[in-house]
Amino acid sequence: MKKDRYLEAYKSFCRLRNSELQAARDLYYVHCQLAEEMVILKGSTYISRFIELFTIPRVRRATLASFVVMIAQQMCGINIIAFYSSTIFVQAGYSPRQALFASWGFGLVNWIFAFPAVWTIDTFGRRNLLLFTFPNMAWTLLAAGFSFFVPNGNPAKVPLIALFVFLFAGE
Repeated sequence: MKKDRYLEAYKSFCRLRNSELQAARDLYYVHCQLAEEMVILKGSTYISRFIELFTIPRVRRATLASFVVMIAQQMCGINIIAFYSSTIFVQAGYSPRQALFASWGFGLVNWIFAFPAVWTIDTFGRRNLLLFTFPNMAWTLLAAGFSFFVPNGNPAKVPLIALFVFLFAGE
């Protein structure tokens, strides 16, 4: 049974690597890591490792940092804007048809800027990308919200809201 898993892993590594030698090297590296992990985890249970997330100071700080980043990613507002974009544009002053086109534009901007985001994550890392984009997302979302205070008769109200929502999506 164990031999079959190693063979499957080797075949997967062969598809990912340029040569069989690199695949064998990576498989051996994974094997050594798993063996070392078993030595370290010997005698511990899932519950004891879970408790260590909060009792060991170094691990507790890492747990707190990852929790804050995960919550910040979820609460940045992109999901709300994506789900309610047509409602937002209707309340901004668009007709229902124009709001649907603006929502389509929001989705298009989101889709287009996903490609540079993947490239920058691989190139600069997630941390640098988050540090750069969170402040920009904050001011564009704030500006979109404040644009609703522009009087209804002003022709700049609707384009301003759309501009800042699209800039928010581009971040």
